[in-house]
Amino acid sequence: MLFFNIETKTKQIKNLVNRRPHLISNQFILDNINKNEQTSRMTKLYLFFVFFVSAVSLVAGPTITYGNSTYQLIDDKSYTWHEAKIKAEQLGGHLATITSKEENDVVFNELNLKGLNPWLGATDEDSEGDWRWITGETWNYTNWGSHGNDNANNEEHYLHFHKDFTGKWNDHGKIMFQYSCFILEVKHKQPIVKNSYTLKKFIPPGFSMLSIPFSQGQNTVNDIFGASPDFVIYEYTFTNNFFQGEWVINAYDSDFEEWDNPSHFLPAGTAVWVLNNSFHVKMIEFTGSIPKNWKKSFPNPTLP
Repeated sequence: MLFFNIETKTKQIKNLVNRRPHLISNQFILDNINKNEQTSRMTKLYLFFVFFVSAVSLVAGPTITYGNSTYQLIDDKSYTWHEAKIKAEQLGGHLATITSKEENDVVFNELNLKGLNPWLGATDEDSEGDWRWITGETWNYTNWGSHGNDNANNEEHYLHFHKDFTGKWNDHGKIMFQYSCFILEVKHKQPIVKNSYTLKKFIPPGFSMLSIPFSQGQNTVNDIFGASPDFVIYEYTFTNNFFQGEWVINAYDSDFEEWDNPSHFLPAGTAVWVLNNSFHVKMIEFTGSIPKNWKKSFPNPTLP
């Protein structure tokens, strides 16, 4: 028994594809649906699930690295500027800030932003014409398009890449009539080296189990997780044998903005439980190298 109407979902697919004309694979699916309106329900069901898998993957779109930052296109729905700002912070970063021509070109071209209107992290809502990056970085580079920074109707106070294919900027109101995604930027303490690897994990509310995948800095909890409000790390350490040990519990203190034990050592291969005390899914990004000698780990027992 189907718990949704195939025809309704087909209309939703068409609307979503129309908002994403740059996605050839999605357009292919839409074309197949349009070819024959008499398509069987089972065929439509199959096409729907194929599209659904494709659409879900767009929540975490292309990712690139530049300097000390990782950039990712978040393209799962249409956001207002303020919604995008909040979502980026929930994912552990912020709306991207572009402070040089090289950075502008790399982000626009490598993320393949042609035809999109992704939000960026700047606004002049406090004082018209006084543009500021939300991170407090110096505003000393701009790349306005021909109609950029015109404050049409005295309500355009939010920065985005314009979909004119050139990487130019434009100002817009907090609600954009055209489909709008955003660019997530996550800054790192050290520049990302070419032979490093990046792995993202999305941690839902409650307990999740994960293994530390890379050597990262000194492999302290601070190097690996950084500032992680609402997180508690549980590591089970064995003592004399494989059957006896104790729990090491390390929580992030939001009042003091640090971990209870910032030097807590978590070598690559360590299995830990992570407690997310918030009501939101949070992203952890691991960036580092694969060690030559992995820590010899044992199965982590069920939490007490």
